[in-house]
Amino acid sequence: MLSVLNEFSKLTDVCVCRGTAVPPCEGFEPEHPEFARFQMLPWDQTKLLEQQDRFHELLERYGVRLHLLRHSDDHPWQMYTRDIGFVIGSKLYFSVLRELPDRVGEIDAVRECLADLDDQDVIEIKSGRIEGGDVLVDEDVVYVGLGTRTAPEAAAELAQYAEVRTLYLGPNVMHLDTRMTILPERNLLICPSAFQPEDLDMLRRRFSVI
Repeated sequence: MLSVLNEFSKLTDVCVCRGTAVPPCEGFEPEHPEFARFQMLPWDQTKLLEQQDRFHELLERYGVRLHLLRHSDDHPWQMYTRDIGFVIGSKLYFSVLRELPDRVGEIDAVRECLADLDDQDVIEIKSGRIEGGDVLVDEDVVYVGLGTRTAPEAAAELAQYAEVRTLYLGPNVMHLDTRMTILPERNLLICPSAFQPEDLDMLRRRFSVI
């Protein structure tokens, strides 16, 4: 059964995918402008897989059950499973529309991996693109970052299912979870320069900000 009520409760299960489909850095010439916008640094595919395996081993030592998604050469970035979909309460949400064309269809591997989910447990956001890295759950409130990967239309549709508070990130921030982390006891770790003044004021009313 799915259950996500906040960002810091004990993790028991997580979907993961090894990065074997990530292209080698040498000769990688993406057509999508996002790669140039974020000035992606070179990566070592071998080191990536070694680090990922060590991280997965650490999770298992702490009793976390790993649900491994099938490998797909058509989806080279699906090792970033948090972005494919997200859980709020007992429901899995996702959007078919994605900013990167290579990421369209990633949800199919998640559905296969979680084959025991009923259709009523899975909700497709149809009004626009949204990724899990832009969604942070805080009990009765869901914070949604509006940036390069998540659109206002999708956040508005999600508001039909949960209380949503949007945070404007602009075109130079990929995901909300790279700029903000909800901690226990109403603490919030943030990068203030990533947020609009009115959003910062709202967050400071709700959290002790670090």
